Amino acid sequence: MLISFSVSNYKSFKDKATLSLEKVPKQKDLSYSLIKRKYGKEKKEILSTSVIYGLNASGKSNIISALNTLVRIINRSHVRNSNSFIGDPASSSLELIPFQFLDEIRPTVFCLEYATETHCYVYELSVELGSFNDEKFERFINSESLRVDGSLLFQREQNEVDFSLSEKDGARNELVKELARKSLKDDELFLTNGFKNIVNKELADDFLLNIRKRLHVICHADLFKASFFAPKSEEIVFDYYGLSEIKRIFGLKNDLKYYSPAGEDTGTLYSCANGKPVLPVEQFESYGTVRFLRMYPVILDVLKNGGELIADEFDASLHPNVVFSLISIFHNDEVNTKGAQLVFNTQNPLYMTKTAFRRDEIKFVEKSREDGSSTIYCLADYGTSGSKGVRKGEDYMHNYLRSKYGAIEDIDLIKLFK
Repeated sequence: MLISFSVSNYKSFKDKATLSLEKVPKQKDLSYSLIKRKYGKEKKEILSTSVIYGLNASGKSNIISALNTLVRIINRSHVRNSNSFIGDPASSSLELIPFQFLDEIRPTVFCLEYATETHCYVYELSVELGSFNDEKFERFINSESLRVDGSLLFQREQNEVDFSLSEKDGARNELVKELARKSLKDDELFLTNGFKNIVNKELADDFLLNIRKRLHVICHADLFKASFFAPKSEEIVFDYYGLSEIKRIFGLKNDLKYYSPAGEDTGTLYSCANGKPVLPVEQFESYGTVRFLRMYPVILDVLKNGGELIADEFDASLHPNVVFSLISIFHNDEVNTKGAQLVFNTQNPLYMTKTAFRRDEIKFVEKSREDGSSTIYCLADYGTSGSKGVRKGEDYMHNYLRSKYGAIEDIDLIKLFK
């Protein structure tokens, strides 16, 4: 479960920006949108959904990009570049990360607060990446730390690592510190290269496996895609749970089935006639229908496993009624039984209603005209009193379009085209 994510010196975010999914105090609307958990003595109330608004180029995609980059770095176990990227070049070419208009070199700092079924983790990573687009800078990890249920497990400063162990573990502490000093490379994570192997594999696996299996970060609408594996030796036409219901909801005439030709180990979704594959859905159905068909298995997996779906352009090409229904699923305790979460950005103000989202679930990203830096804030930050207060009964969408909440401005393209 994602509780919060912070980043600084990442693309348009010069200073620290925080995407928080923790309930804002005194917010009482849509109580069914809260996931309640207890870790030790601490009780947490976490939002099941959130929506992010902002102009084009405001930076609302960058907060999702930053979370994706941290997940990719954790999976790689280092801050070296990768030869492959999926939808977001900065996650593989890290020289694209630093804020472009800085006068001095600053570290990029990530902080992820994440809860599993048993523990609440806070992982912080500070990386020296040089200045923007500097491919030759010798990167290194400035600091790294992990807290579990409020207790510090390790704190790293470059290649010096300290642990919060009992006095009887003092000798072990010194041994691990010496191993880290000798074997840990400047650009490698201690979390995956040392902590897991020689300190506490159980806690490391609990944190890392949940991040890898449950946290789904989608940086582009077209990246929603699920693969289905089949034996290479034979031709297979197989169904997938829910395809017939999707056909009914969208009024499709042809059946939908996955088809795997002999010799191939993955199935492709086809429109079928008389039970036989005719054409891949991309060549036959509308783009909006194809998008939903691609999203469906991913959303189903998130709901079944209590995961998190953080998606850029989640609602692209989907009718608002479809999106409203998907939002309501994450608020429905009878369907969302595992505490799954949905966070997405959008340009569509129709979702900015008190029946769809709580005030603390509506986020805004705004970019400064002066230095090009982005800030992120929440509708609940305005409070309920005064001339700028946001009251429960007011029309959020109308006030947003009137620029009451910022993160919007008039766009006049007449001069451009004239």
